[in-house]
Amino acid sequence: MPTLAAIDIGSNAIRLLIATVHGDRTIVPVENIREAVRLGQDVFTTGTIAEETIDKAAEAFARFRTLMETHGVRWKKAVATSATREALNRELFIDRIEQAGGVEVSVISGEEEARLIHLAVSSKVQLKNKRAMLIDIGGGSVEITLAADGQILSTESYRMGTVRLLQVLEEKKHGEKQFTQLVREYVDATQKRLKKELGKEKIDLCIGTGGLGSPLLAYLAAAGIGKIGVVDFDRVDYSNLQRQIIHRTSSVGKYKTQSAKEAMLDINPHIQVETYDIALTSENALELFKD
Repeated sequence: MPTLAAIDIGSNAIRLLIATVHGDRTIVPVENIREAVRLGQDVFTTGTIAEETIDKAAEAFARFRTLMETHGVRWKKAVATSATREALNRELFIDRIEQAGGVEVSVISGEEEARLIHLAVSSKVQLKNKRAMLIDIGGGSVEITLAADGQILSTESYRMGTVRLLQVLEEKKHGEKQFTQLVREYVDATQKRLKKELGKEKIDLCIGTGGLGSPLLAYLAAAGIGKIGVVDFDRVDYSNLQRQIIHRTSSVGKYKTQSAKEAMLDINPHIQVETYDIALTSENALELFKD
């Protein structure tokens, strides 16, 4: 059984997946490692990756190299996305991590990210005879793909990932109202593009991938998706506010579903939001998604 390795150099973390490929082409993960090397925290404020962050990334790649050698990895691929694309010192950064990890690094475009996301989703979800919207939320960018009958119609990459927005919030010391307006301005651009692409066509299926569902709700509301279901059993805590940007300090203690609904209706009062204050399980998923 051949063993493969894939490394994703994101804006908020660097991930390694090692997997074996069986005769029926089934992929079975054997290692799934996440290293919290926050490239975007540097790039989206200063334009460069700090020396300390480069050292952390190189250390992570050295550990990855050991794991790949231990598992006898035959093929390996490393790709870098938004933060590395924009870093003014990206050549230095890539040189350091390639030496540490013994693997060549490719810096891919937002459009290539979207293509790979579509490829991955279509291998798991039936997109035949459906008009689908795929939204991948990263730390530095959001990739939106429209597909019909399994074929890509259009892709767009937006510079409004979760880490980037949070860095803007911290750097400019926005208050809650100003930050809400900032997010609304970002998603307005998405809304206009989607309306242009879709016209009067209906989206049959919307699939979100990436780090967090929270910003996805804001994008869906702005895009005018008519009926949106929100499932979560938890309540908003102060520790959620750093990354789950749909929630505000005034929402602490509320069910996350209710907090999200209020924020979504503030973005677009013409949508319908249904909330379910329960955990999503394999037993109740079909019932929740039937409509």
